[in-house]
Amino acid sequence: MRFKILAVISLVFSFLLVYRLSNNIQRKIPVLVDSFGNDESLANTIYKDRNIIIEGVVEKISFLNERSTIFVKTEGFTSSILCEMGEDHKGQVKQLKKNQQVVVEGTCKGFLGNVILLNCLLLKMNIDE
Repeated sequence: MRFKILAVISLVFSFLLVYRLSNNIQRKIPVLVDSFGNDESLANTIYKDRNIIIEGVVEKISFLNERSTIFVKTEGFTSSILCEMGEDHKGQVKQLKKNQQVVVEGTCKGFLGNVILLNCLLLKMNIDE
């Protein structure tokens, strides 16, 4: 129990250090999703309304209600990272395919079954896949 408390405290301080040093937070998808799964309140404190950069694989693409949305896979989790793209990126999103590697930046708005990133930019897409 003592080890878990120390681990959580260490994790909080490291995230707060990143929070103060950088305007953008770059996160591996399992760390981001796991943070919300373990302690949603703490994850909101760390990530909500912050720009997050993620790298992952496209699970599916949606154009529902005139919005371009990319769902990025999360290995070992039932949820995805939902990336609602900015309006000016619709052309890029149409070029994407399932299982394609992407790097996306967006503003984290929290967790609602999926981690939600809004106003996303497609920073990189691997077109060789």
